Amino acid sequence: ATSARPALCTPDPWTLVKRVYAEPFPVDAVAIQKRSVGPRSTVTTRIVVSRRRSLVSRTLEPLMFQGHTVSDDGKTLRRYDPDTKIVIRQPSPLNYRPAINLRMAWAKENYTASLDGTATVAGREGYVVLLTPTYAEMSPRRMVIDTEKPFILKSEWQTSKKSWVVAVNTVEIRYEETDDVDMAIPDGAQELTEWGPRSLTGMSSSTVADRLGSTPTVPNSSPFGFHLVTRNAVGSSWENACLAYRLSDGVAMVTVYAWDPVRTPKGPFKQTPVMATSPAGLRIAAFGDVSPTVLDRISQAFAQGEVTNQEPGPARRPLTPLVEQKTRHSGTP
Repeated sequence: ATSARPALCTPDPWTLVKRVYAEPFPVDAVAIQKRSVGPRSTVTTRIVVSRRRSLVSRTLEPLMFQGHTVSDDGKTLRRYDPDTKIVIRQPSPLNYRPAINLRMAWAKENYTASLDGTATVAGREGYVVLLTPTYAEMSPRRMVIDTEKPFILKSEWQTSKKSWVVAVNTVEIRYEETDDVDMAIPDGAQELTEWGPRSLTGMSSSTVADRLGSTPTVPNSSPFGFHLVTRNAVGSSWENACLAYRLSDGVAMVTVYAWDPVRTPKGPFKQTPVMATSPAGLRIAAFGDVSPTVLDRISQAFAQGEVTNQEPGPARRPLTPLVEQKTRHSGTP
């Protein structure tokens, strides 16, 4: 008699999510991915991941960005622009990522995870994990996680019209060790180290205010379950620095910028949109992979400096106290 094939055990969706979040470089892989960078704009990149060591991403399309390369080893991020032949070095954002248990606790507070079958992406079978947010203003998210490897093959978010927008989609992938993890920068390229971002962890508010020439505004709490991960100063010097607050709800990431328009008229970028203004005159803007409504509410919270829950109804959860969390260094295996 032929024995029946054993049925696959249904995995816990949070266990799958934890596997892909636990390490920034969880596999050895070479992949081609399409990433959304705007409402109707995508870039195609070739990424090489070296397990527990580094990631190199090189842009293939569109032509205007072809050859732009980013490498990250968890400590230092390097960006190469082939037009200027300049490599810019700065601290890796992975230096400030929350410890995995903390991040998972935040995620479980703000989302419900469920399995939605399987899907085939780039020839690989993956579990479809649906993340339903606690807050109605936040977007549901969906990711396809490889059934055998801790790798997100595809990620999507849902619009207010209930349509799914692809954020990242893997076109090709091979799980293999490779020596091709170098940026392959041509001879003669100039390498520069950026002044920021500089961590302000442990620095008193008065010291930050003295160096920035203004009083930073930090709300007592934040809407939509976001937690403060770290504070940084960004810019080319203390004379024109802006404050950058990194927030996370365990899944989504948001960065809030605050700047003095006299010292830094255009903000942290060439022309930064102003979303809110504090009573002290600081300009506020927020960026992240969330809806404009959420970004606006978070900007207003930082502008006000203190937030109160004015919306009645039992569905409204308490606001999250903004206490800077202890983070571990991402280079730790």
